[in-house]
Amino acid sequence: MEVSTLGRPNLEEAHQMRRPILIATYQDFPTRYLLDTGILRRLLERDVPVVVVSPNASSDSFRERFGAKVLALEPNAYAKGHAITRSRRYEFFTRVRWLTLPAGRDIKSIQTHEEIEKLRKNSMGFKGARYLDLEIFTARLLRRSAALRALFFRLESRLVSTDAHQGLFQRHNPAIMITPDVGTIGLTNLLGREAQRHGAKIISVVLSWDNLTSKGLGGIRPDRAVAWNQTMAEELVDYHGMDPAHVFTGGIAHFDDYFLPNPATLERGEFLKSYGLTPDRKTVFLAMASPTMFRKNIECMTELLEAMAANRLSVPTQLLVRLHPAYLTKVRDDGVADLAALDLLKERFRGLLGISVPQSIDQPDGVLLPIDDQKTLANILTHADVMINFYSTLILESAIFDLPTINVAYHPYRQSHFDVGVLAQFTHLSKALRHRSTREAKGKAELIDLVNRYLDNPSLDHDERMRLREYEGGPNKGKAGSAIGDHLYDLWAELTSPR
Repeated sequence: MEVSTLGRPNLEEAHQMRRPILIATYQDFPTRYLLDTGILRRLLERDVPVVVVSPNASSDSFRERFGAKVLALEPNAYAKGHAITRSRRYEFFTRVRWLTLPAGRDIKSIQTHEEIEKLRKNSMGFKGARYLDLEIFTARLLRRSAALRALFFRLESRLVSTDAHQGLFQRHNPAIMITPDVGTIGLTNLLGREAQRHGAKIISVVLSWDNLTSKGLGGIRPDRAVAWNQTMAEELVDYHGMDPAHVFTGGIAHFDDYFLPNPATLERGEFLKSYGLTPDRKTVFLAMASPTMFRKNIECMTELLEAMAANRLSVPTQLLVRLHPAYLTKVRDDGVADLAALDLLKERFRGLLGISVPQSIDQPDGVLLPIDDQKTLANILTHADVMINFYSTLILESAIFDLPTINVAYHPYRQSHFDVGVLAQFTHLSKALRHRSTREAKGKAELIDLVNRYLDNPSLDHDERMRLREYEGGPNKGKAGSAIGDHLYDLWAELTSPR
């Protein structure tokens, strides 16, 4: 059979050969992780026919970026408000699962979500408050009983079901469907149930380190799963009932370029000049939090800039801030106000403030975040002297670059009575923070003091950062995408080879 020059068969030929792999993705980070890393690249190198399902399948820029690489792009029917996603029963099952993980384990993340949800009752009417009470009551029951969780799962599979993609499965008959989660996202758990009914196996290539302990139970039961590291592999078993033999620890595919011998693409002077900054000053990097999670981004950076302008830091210093991607996808009142305030701060503290905006490509549903933007982040993490963040994944990224890091632990978290420091108790973060690779600032004065300590002694906590890098960075450093792609190929070949 003749194969195209791109190393992929056409649709008819592929079906004559073997059933394809279906990759289900949605919006920004999942698309980047599954389609823009070595994972897809290795599958295509091994001539695996791939079909991508995305809410942006018809977008010109999406098709331009991925259409020539894969066998077909297919739309996700749930993305535009399919009737089932607007139903009360869909909402009930989804929200209860979000508040449910097995008791007897560390479920602080879920319990904090519950406390914040209870605060919402103050703004609800009687009926809405009672409905929330029912969700919390049901979740608490499910936490205590594996049998009840199994029953709840069967009920949801039966009562929240549709065949909106019947034509897709008839056209392609995939052997495998790859998802970026364990069914905690509506766009994948509904599609996953359809896939299983049509005979496809589900492989969850878990996107991020918080997905397994902060998002509750999934609405599908994956046949196999891929984890970043041993910690996440254990969570798949302990929290989500996976067979250890069905979990592969592959590493972190979108961090592969971080482990290159020289991940930075710009020299320090050229890099700083691109942001209007100078190599004569030390650089503090502040990674802004999502405005829906943390509403004091501007206040925090103003505190730092005032300290810099007043020479309260131990050496001349400047600030580089980077917008959280949520500012590109979820900008509402708070986000708009923050962006306007940034412009005013740049004018007020002329020469002391640089602003990094993540690369993005607008889509009908969210944005695309190209993997090339990781190079920008690699430059920042290489050339910054201290990083300040709000308990994000950048804790791990900064450890990879041996960059001293401070977590802001004060100011409110969401619209709650908790300070943002409550995140340190979240399950995934408490496991990372046990390595003691970062410091926590519980007030403005302590933040300035910690910045000074790290500026004066950059090697402080070096050993601890290296431990975090080693244990949480996972195996296959620099080649995780290829390793995961090879693993997926092996599973696909086993399912599709003639017997």
